[in-house]
Amino acid sequence: MIKSVLVEDDLQSIESIKSLIQYYNVGIELVGIAQTIETAKEIIESTKPDLLLLDIELPDGTSLDLLRKLSYKPWVIFITGHTDYIFESLDFPTIHYLVKPLSVEKFSEAIRKYNDIIQIFEKTKKSDQEKLKIKKYFEKIAIPNSSGLFLVEVSKIVRLEGQGNYTYFFLSDGQKILISRTLSSFEEFLPDDVFIRVHKSHMINIGYIKSVTKSNPSYVVLTNNTEIPISTGKKEILIEKLQQNIVFFS
Repeated sequence: MIKSVLVEDDLQSIESIKSLIQYYNVGIELVGIAQTIETAKEIIESTKPDLLLLDIELPDGTSLDLLRKLSYKPWVIFITGHTDYIFESLDFPTIHYLVKPLSVEKFSEAIRKYNDIIQIFEKTKKSDQEKLKIKKYFEKIAIPNSSGLFLVEVSKIVRLEGQGNYTYFFLSDGQKILISRTLSSFEEFLPDDVFIRVHKSHMINIGYIKSVTKSNPSYVVLTNNTEIPISTGKKEILIEKLQQNIVFFS
């Protein structure tokens, strides 16, 4: 059983989640329920749960504030009606970010993902500090836009282009998505064996590189023939990364 603590201030949501856990037998044992940050902190530090089920907005702050206060760092599934905090949630060992209303399918998927990650964690014997790195290898990321959340397959992201506090996503099907986040915020969690920042304004997926020019300044030419400038000092890093993933013939 997965020892879990539920942090939720809405009584109806508490009963709904409890019923879901009990009725559908998803393998969770609730060892505590809290409605405030301070109560949650006491329960978590004393019970040392495997997993936290967290609403975001609480009467005395947010569950992100709670996580910052904890000396013990369990895995987290957010269950919330707010999409505004999805990128902040990436600063913690987040398994899933579920948006209410909660469905059995979504909740079960999150628990399966937890179990999958735990298996990886146990096999590789990662430390608590390395939990954040594991989530880099999810197949999809959820990007908030004006209409809600846009699910993007990581493998279909060709490149990202930063413009101040905004970033454009360019996908393999030709879509261009504008997000109100800096390029650096994406650099922190996209898998660094696939993506590389070759310029202050550009990050690329190395799987879409067609060629690297010898000119000065140098450019990366992508499979869609887009040319991306390479900053001074980044070319060597790029070549090194390519050598790690591609067979070179001299």
